[in-house]
Amino acid sequence: CAAFGKQCTPAKPLGATMVSSEGACAAYYRYARHTFAVVEEVVR
Repeated sequence: CAAFGKQCTPAKPLGATMVSSEGACAAYYRYARHTFAVVEEVVR
């Protein structure tokens, strides 16, 4: 989603999957996005 992590965060959710702490977007925002950011930096 283009809004993920920018306009849409757990503090300012735009949809149900970010509203719930168990939602897919909220869980990815909290746990996985940092891991993938590190991998992207290593790959570059």
